[in-house]
Amino acid sequence: MSLAKSNALMRGLREKLVLRLPSTYLFADSVDAAGNPVLTIAQKAPWVTADQYVVIRMRPITQIGANVLGLAQESFGPHDIDFISEASGVATETFLSDLNSQKILFELDRIGAAINVYLMPTTTLPTTAGMIAGNLTQRIDDLLNPELITV
Repeated sequence: MSLAKSNALMRGLREKLVLRLPSTYLFADSVDAAGNPVLTIAQKAPWVTADQYVVIRMRPITQIGANVLGLAQESFGPHDIDFISEASGVATETFLSDLNSQKILFELDRIGAAINVYLMPTTTLPTTAGMIAGNLTQRIDDLLNPELITV
């Protein structure tokens, strides 16, 4: 599966967030086990509980078909974005400030992909390993591709 679009979208997202978030924030690029781009945004290093810390992963929706050669279909279509942060004392709220949360979600929404919002338990470092169904708190559907909306 082609990750070219995922990488390009993540580079563009990082460029915009570097301008929107405080200049003291740290940005780190990496990939998950499947090769999907991951962007980590931290208030400071090293991480301690209650820090403003976010991990964003962008992944293409899995293609069910094959190309004319019988190989995996390249994906240039819709993507899912996974967004994870540490939950505060309230299980549905994050330590991320409302303003910074809005700035990040605004840029994610502009991409037009479905957004999965995850919260890690308090005192647990947010990572891609925490992007599981048990930590999913909200799904913002892909409005550019309404046929993919889940009910």
